[in-house]
Amino acid sequence: MSRNKYSLITCAQLAKICNVSMGTVDRAINNRAGINAETKKRILEAARTYGYSPNVFINVPVDSKSQLLGIVLFDLNNDYFSRFTMDFEVLCQRIGYNSVVMFSHNDKKTEIGCINQLVHLGVDGIVLCPVGKGKEYSLYLNSLDIPVVTIGNRVEGVAFAGINDMAAMRGITKHAISLGFKKFIYYAPVLKKADHENIYAQTERYRGFVSLVEACDYPYETVLDEETLKARISSDEQCAVICPSDIYAISIYNLVRDKNLKNIKVFGFDNCDILDKARIKIDSISYDRNALIEQIHRFLNKTQTEEVAYIPYTIAVRK
Repeated sequence: MSRNKYSLITCAQLAKICNVSMGTVDRAINNRAGINAETKKRILEAARTYGYSPNVFINVPVDSKSQLLGIVLFDLNNDYFSRFTMDFEVLCQRIGYNSVVMFSHNDKKTEIGCINQLVHLGVDGIVLCPVGKGKEYSLYLNSLDIPVVTIGNRVEGVAFAGINDMAAMRGITKHAISLGFKKFIYYAPVLKKADHENIYAQTERYRGFVSLVEACDYPYETVLDEETLKARISSDEQCAVICPSDIYAISIYNLVRDKNLKNIKVFGFDNCDILDKARIKIDSISYDRNALIEQIHRFLNKTQTEEVAYIPYTIAVRK
């Protein structure tokens, strides 16, 4: 079991995660009698997952105000995360805090290590775009005793700030329909990760798309890899390609442009700055970045009591 001082949780946290008493944790960890095999196995697995080690002293700062806020993101490859990090840093400067930014690289184990390290640094709150998911992960996040706010992906029972992804995708699909499109391709390689990662936002976007086109009885195809997509748009038949991320949309936009396919239009999501800088004519979902930051601030200040806080979105149209 890892003994890295930055990857530890307390016995009380482990008990909360497993929904058992601290005495039961002690029996499992120390191989004592009076615990059934299934419960013992579950506790030991959770101990490995979340980094509990009974023989290492956990030095957590007692000062409740460290003036530090932590951020855990996948990486900075997506313009969405780059913009968010800059916006959050501006907030921190405004309220007299410093930020500590860490990256999970889309790995749950790494994400947990980042979170535990931030807790050991004594941060007063964490903003997280989570890879982890499920009830046990929710219990873990709620055991930290500091505010945790999720963005992008949700974890049930944990505060979330962001747009309503399902409604937003319905909105941009409705926009495509208003332009006369009646045949659709939904291009989303990320959906292949559904079994082992938290892709809540992407799943909600897909649900929004499917619910609308099926209600309108329009034909559509879901494509999960670029080679299949290239085969599907080899002709200039009128079609809207809906992408749940501008990263996907830009790659397909370039393909459509290079083939001079005039009747195919690509739609994106997140309204990345590069679309305007490079004059890429992709209509995309946009949102008020300041509204997101202010909502996160309310969660961290504990002035927002509801679990979910949606911010408004718009459609950025480029002609």
